[in-house]
Amino acid sequence: MATTTMTSTRLRLNSSTQLRSRTMKAAVNLQLAEYDRAGTLKAQDIESVSSVPSKNTSNISSRIDILHPTPRKQVWRKILDVFLPDGYPNSVSSDYTSYQIYDSFQAFAGTIAGMISSRAVWEGLGVGDSSASPTGAMLIQVIRECMGKLGTIYFAHLIGTSIEAECKAYRLGADVLTDAAMVLDCMSPYFPGEVRFLVLCCSSVMFSAAGVAGGASKSSLSGHFAKWNNLGELNAKDGSQETVISLMGMLTGTLVAYTCSPTGWV
Repeated sequence: MATTTMTSTRLRLNSSTQLRSRTMKAAVNLQLAEYDRAGTLKAQDIESVSSVPSKNTSNISSRIDILHPTPRKQVWRKILDVFLPDGYPNSVSSDYTSYQIYDSFQAFAGTIAGMISSRAVWEGLGVGDSSASPTGAMLIQVIRECMGKLGTIYFAHLIGTSIEAECKAYRLGADVLTDAAMVLDCMSPYFPGEVRFLVLCCSSVMFSAAGVAGGASKSSLSGHFAKWNNLGELNAKDGSQETVISLMGMLTGTLVAYTCSPTGWV
């Protein structure tokens, strides 16, 4: 596995030369040890040199072996290493763990709320109603998506320059906007047709604003957490964490949606 951390190298050179009549043999052993900033051994490069005597010269052949340490870890630690950056906790800032815990709880609850709000939107669009028009529902969804995309462009231009300085506030604001948009989606089936369309468009615009604020502010926070210039790995592992949390949220959300539905799965 390639590491993005800077490594220190220790060099050891052993050489011995023996001269004999009509034969010369030379052996040179080179060893390189790579350590991360926390002093943990990451790999050893060992060169083995051997000589084959001939009448005139000595033909020297060499090989390099790369040895990776295999420390003994408990099963739970090996599972955590899949979702944590290399070198954790030394490779991240001190507030990384607490932030990820709260962010995981938010993502778990957000996934459940998203499934409930999506069910309400589909109900408002006529799913389960034999008299509803599929074409009309499709047009409403297309217009809603267009409003969201236009909102993304507008809010990126409006708040793009201020997100870096106030990334914490925008990260919190993104969650508030997302929750408010989900509430509107859940309430949409209770509005008449014309008003329901406006409510759905409004929630789509709120989702777009939350996406701009949340995505940009999260990038700034990730740059703060990455101590070893491991921003790419940090984002990749964060994606793995969100995937697992989303899967757990979808399973729980399915049970919640079934419980809240008066007709069960239908």
